[in-house]
Formats: sequence, C-alpha cells, structure tokens
Amino acid sequence: SVKIYPNPTKSHLNIENLTPRKITSITVYDHLGKQVFSSISTNKISVNNLEIGVYFLELKFYNSETVIKRFIKN
Repeated sequence: SVKIYPNPTKSHLNIENLTPRKITSITVYDHLGKQVFSSISTNKISVNNLEIGVYFLELKFYNSETVIKRFIKN
C-alpha cells in the first residue's frame, strides 16, 4: 500500500511507499483528468502551484501495477 499525507494539503504531499515494489512514475491529474504534474519516483512533491481543489495521484510501479490516490489542495 501507499500512504500520502498531509491530506488535505497546502504546500507539499509526502508519498510513503509501504511495499517492497519500486515506484517508477508519479502523475497528478485534476478533477477533469488533465495532467498537471509528472515526475519519476520521489517521496515528496510540491503542490504550491496547483489551484484549490480535488486531485488524483497516479503511482506506477516497476511491475506495471498502478495505484490511484485522491487528495485535496487547500
């Protein structure tokens, strides 16, 4: 499983991978499905430039598994 915090957030989002699998890419989408951020694996992303609202964090793993988490930007 993957844990993201704080949620809701104002400035950054921490990503804690609780599995032995490696995260290979991170993508953030807005509520309309538009990609607003993309990165290779990291454990902290800045959301300062995002508008207030609901977003979806897509995490892709080395074994082709995908996990989607929802977060709120205040």
